[in-house]
Amino acid sequence: MDGLSVYYEVSCKSSQSSTNTSLTTNTSIQLTALSPGNQYTIAICTIGVLGLKSSSISIIAYTSPNAVQNLQASPLSTSSVNLTWSQLPGNSSLLSYKIQINGSFFSSSNFSLLLTQLQPGTSYNCSVTALITAANLSGPPQYTLCITKPKPVASLNATSTSTTEMYLSWRPQDENLSYQYELGMNGATVRIQNNVTAIVSNLTPGTNYTFTVVTILNNLRSDPVQISAFTGLDKASNISAVGTSVSMRVQWSGPAGSVSLYTITLLLNGIILQTQNQTDATPVVFSNLFPGTLYTVTLGITSGPVQVNSGSVQNATLPSPPGVIKLTQQTTNTLSIIWAQPLNMSSADYRFRVLYQCNYSNSSCNTVNTLNDSSSSKNSSTITGLSAGSPYIITVQTVGALGYLSSSQQIFVYTCPNSVSSVNVDSFSEHSIFLSWQQSDILSSVYSYLLTVRSPNGTYILQLRVGNITAQLQSLQSASLYNISIIAQTADGTQSSAMTITAFTKPLPVVSLEAKLLNVTAVWLNWTRPLEFHDGFSYRVQISNCTEPSRSLLVTSQNTTFTNLQPGTLCLFSVYSCSNGIEGQPVSISLYTKPFAVIPIMANNGSNSSLVVSWTPPVGHVGQYVLNISCEDMNRPVLLNKTEHTYTFTQLAAATVYTLTFVTISGPFEEASQPITMATCKYVNFTQ
Repeated sequence: MDGLSVYYEVSCKSSQSSTNTSLTTNTSIQLTALSPGNQYTIAICTIGVLGLKSSSISIIAYTSPNAVQNLQASPLSTSSVNLTWSQLPGNSSLLSYKIQINGSFFSSSNFSLLLTQLQPGTSYNCSVTALITAANLSGPPQYTLCITKPKPVASLNATSTSTTEMYLSWRPQDENLSYQYELGMNGATVRIQNNVTAIVSNLTPGTNYTFTVVTILNNLRSDPVQISAFTGLDKASNISAVGTSVSMRVQWSGPAGSVSLYTITLLLNGIILQTQNQTDATPVVFSNLFPGTLYTVTLGITSGPVQVNSGSVQNATLPSPPGVIKLTQQTTNTLSIIWAQPLNMSSADYRFRVLYQCNYSNSSCNTVNTLNDSSSSKNSSTITGLSAGSPYIITVQTVGALGYLSSSQQIFVYTCPNSVSSVNVDSFSEHSIFLSWQQSDILSSVYSYLLTVRSPNGTYILQLRVGNITAQLQSLQSASLYNISIIAQTADGTQSSAMTITAFTKPLPVVSLEAKLLNVTAVWLNWTRPLEFHDGFSYRVQISNCTEPSRSLLVTSQNTTFTNLQPGTLCLFSVYSCSNGIEGQPVSISLYTKPFAVIPIMANNGSNSSLVVSWTPPVGHVGQYVLNISCEDMNRPVLLNKTEHTYTFTQLAAATVYTLTFVTISGPFEEASQPITMATCKYVNFTQ
């Protein structure tokens, strides 16, 4: 077709794009803007005059693929690396990939390849080339390093060297390689080092730590090797066990750090009785224990596998108190007591502590005395050397293990007072007896005294309580014998031994005493029995004034006669009723005996104006004399005292006869003599 003007139509089409047409007059053309790695169908036809087209001829042609993108080598293990890349533009069904690693070739139609059977911790030169196999057409290779993971460490060990420090050690699996090691703790990196040992400090005691060690080689990290370990624990401190009588309270101070469990164990004689577990350090109470018993408490603490024995303490529960104290005997200086054994202590060793103290205002009472023999387990005791009649507080305590004391049991008691002494009947009457006595005890001023009065035949009983050392017993029967006992009593009624005496009441006096004169020297007495008369009465009759000396008679009848009395004398007769040798009050009566009559002598002695009267004093007593001289025309009385025994009447008439009466007066009695006469002289007789 030389000489003709023709041109060519070139069309290019892929399965993924529309047809692109180009016109050219040349016999060659360069197609652009094609998609790499794609298959194209290229058709060419000739266009002549009038635009006529010839039939076309076609060929299949391929564009070269691009270099792979995003090529990455990811180490999966110590012997494998995973190569990955991105899908290339173009017809992926046409592409495959050629992978080269250190002269070895692999192919893949995917976008990744797992390289296996590699050496640990080794760098490989890897390339990936996109390839259209049908056209034996490849793109440019893409290079990267393929590095396998290093081997992890072996024999990783963690040892707690203290409560806050951990020692780690390991070894590499390939001694010929120079590794670095990344040490991690609880997910955080601690440090990177070259050594195969490490010390981690400032840890919390009793805490579980997870340590990881990663081998680093060629900036690649091995799989981590992990180990968990607990730091050590300190012991708990300030352990104490404080008991009541039936429980033990245990408390302590927990150690620093983390404790997962406290184990508190109670032992008796090495045998475990109770165990309590808890997660905090709050106090623990063991209950239902025996009183007065020595227990051992141990405390263990746990954090994970770490167990620490914090030691043990011993303490005892408080003993039970003794039972109620009873008084079994009391004397003036001793007190004996007994008490019940303490409850629930039959299996425990114990003893008793006995204290006593007087309970009154005295300097010696400020001292609390401990009984010397109170270390015994005997449940009775006798306290000696006490003061009589004194109050005492006696305290008994149980002494248990470790010398612990129980609460107190007390009794308030008195010693017996001493018996009264020097009992005296100060006075007595017909119906009363007055007594006094002595009491020398320290507290005698606050004693009371119980008096019991009994008649021997038991027909009369009287009880009387007084507050001092004298007593008046009244309303008694006269002329009676009484047995009287006196008992000293303390404020609580504790009594002394009785002191007994015998006392009598006086008999009542006789009644209706009368006296009759029998003659100038004799008197008859008569009386009536006293009231409350009984057998055994007698009477003492005493006469005084008219006998010298006084006389008394003891008679059993109610009358008697006294003779040989002095005439003219005032006699005092006293009659005493007598019973049991005790005389009653006397009943007295006075009576004059009659005086004797005087026989006077009257003479004129030769006088015509006077008469002389003389007489001899009579036997007995004379009160006075009355001389009366009279004549026919004269009567002259004269009163003379008893000492006179002569009297001269003067101024009489001469030669006159005078009559003289002479009266002796004694008390109420007047005893007149026979009248006598005498005449005065007619003349004075001078011869006489």
